[in-house]
Amino acid sequence: VVVAVISLELIPASLRVDAPLMTVISFVAGGLFFIVVDQVTQLVKTRFGSGDIDVGASIIFLGVAVGLFSDGGVIWAGSTIATELGVLLALGQGPADVPGGLATIISF
Repeated sequence: VVVAVISLELIPASLRVDAPLMTVISFVAGGLFFIVVDQVTQLVKTRFGSGDIDVGASIIFLGVAVGLFSDGGVIWAGSTIATELGVLLALGQGPADVPGGLATIISF
């Protein structure tokens, strides 16, 4: 639901603004952030994964936290373009956040 709303509503609206280069830079920065988080996750898993410390729940928690932070950014960006778009994005987050919340509850 959220990917469809972003693809059909948010991205075209963000490219129509005066500075579409900022949208592209933000997209690249998000990709680089994902690569850094992936590398740090691998480092934590190799360093602490084989010992007595279980890092699985912490990794799931980190993933959900990053996802919710980006969801907030999407809602913020949509509401700066149009209030109706922000409300639509916020309503789309409800069904999208259920699997992440379920995974976090099960892991703890």
